[in-house]
Amino acid sequence: MSTVPSLSFSISNKRKPILICDGFIFQLNRTRSKLKYWRCKDRTCSAYIHTNHNNQYVGKSGDHNFHLPVPEQVEVAMFKEKVKERVVKETTAIGNIYDKEMASLNLSDGALGLIPLADDAKASLNRLRRQTTPPLPTSSCFDVPDAYSTTISGAHFLFSDKVVRKKRVLLFATDEQLRMLFSAKTIMIDGTFSACVPHFNQVFSLHCIKYGYNFPCVI
Repeated sequence: MSTVPSLSFSISNKRKPILICDGFIFQLNRTRSKLKYWRCKDRTCSAYIHTNHNNQYVGKSGDHNFHLPVPEQVEVAMFKEKVKERVVKETTAIGNIYDKEMASLNLSDGALGLIPLADDAKASLNRLRRQTTPPLPTSSCFDVPDAYSTTISGAHFLFSDKVVRKKRVLLFATDEQLRMLFSAKTIMIDGTFSACVPHFNQVFSLHCIKYGYNFPCVI
C-alpha cells in the first residue's frame, strides 16, 4: 500500500495558492468539478498532484525527472506566508514582524540567502496591510476598530471614549500601564498640536519614570 504524501499549503507573492510536497512547490493549474490539478512550479517539469476540493491528496502524475527539490524555496515560501499572515492580522511594525519571524523560524543559510531584505519587502507588505486597514475617518464620529481598541494579546487598550464640551476624547492605555502610572513617583505630560490626526485638536500623553526609563502610560 503506497504512503500518502504529506501536503501543506501556502500563498505566493501574487496571492495565488501553492501546494508544498516533498520539497517541491506546486501551483494550482486548473480546477474541475471534483479535482484540483497542481503543477510543479518548474515549467520544464511534468509532475502534477491531484487533490479534492478539501485539499486532500487523491493522486499524482508525471515525475520530477529533470530537477531536484529545493527545500530552501519551501522555507522562503513558508516564511513569507507567516509574515503576511501577521501583517494582515496585527498592527505591529512590519520591520519588527519581519525580523522576529526570521529569527524564530531557524532558517537555513540557503534560505537566508534567498529572502529579500526587510526594506526591500516593506513596499509590498505595506500594500497588503492597506488592503485590510479600515479607511481613514472623515469626521470625529466613527467606531474604533477592534484592532486599535485592544492589544495583540486581547487586553483592553481603549479605556475611555467620551464627549467633553462637544469634543470627542479618546484615551488609550492598558491596565498595566495605568498601574505603572498610579504607582509612579515622577509623572510627565506632553501635548502636541502639529502631530495631531485630522478631526481632533490635540494629542496629549502621560508618562512616568520607572527604572530610570521613560514609559508612555496614557495617550
